[in-house]
Amino acid sequence: MEAKIQGGAFIIARKIFTSELWLRKPSTWKVIWVYILGKVNHEPYNGLGEGEGFFNFTEEIKLIGNDCTPDKIKKFLQYAKESSMISTTRSTRGMIVKVLNYSEYQDLDNFRRTIESTSKAREKHERSTPIYNNGNNGENGKKEKEEEKEIFSLTEIQEQKERDRIYQEKQDDWNRRMEAGEFEPKEYIPEEFK
Repeated sequence: MEAKIQGGAFIIARKIFTSELWLRKPSTWKVIWVYILGKVNHEPYNGLGEGEGFFNFTEEIKLIGNDCTPDKIKKFLQYAKESSMISTTRSTRGMIVKVLNYSEYQDLDNFRRTIESTSKAREKHERSTPIYNNGNNGENGKKEKEEEKEIFSLTEIQEQKERDRIYQEKQDDWNRRMEAGEFEPKEYIPEEFK
């Protein structure tokens, strides 16, 4: 019997790759978001509900990443609140962060197609699809269905290429601005090392 993976798991929806956070915001913000998603409660515990967690970012900043700064965390939290991703409540030694819509995104049933819905969709499609026989033993109908599949696949490919193009433009713009000196790298030194 294989050993179970310790520490639990959480879900990140693939639609993050087309979100404003992914395409237009600093990379550190993505890391902060994943950190929050991974640290909030998956069920009520210790007085906090599902999707809520207690954070002391001053102490946890080292766990998020070496390029993370208090200012980046502050700006991300402001963005996330304005974007209805989170709500926050100040506490004596930190803050409580609640991930809005947490249970919706952490329920795999919201991502899966059920057998029942798939078979209903197939039946509806088959009822509405005209049959072109013309004495060809159904060859025209098969060809049309294959063309529909190819068009659908081509659409998916085009959408992915567009997302990749936008991402590459943003990456090129960021690199161009870095080389032009528009950003000055800031070194973060934790308080205990000053």
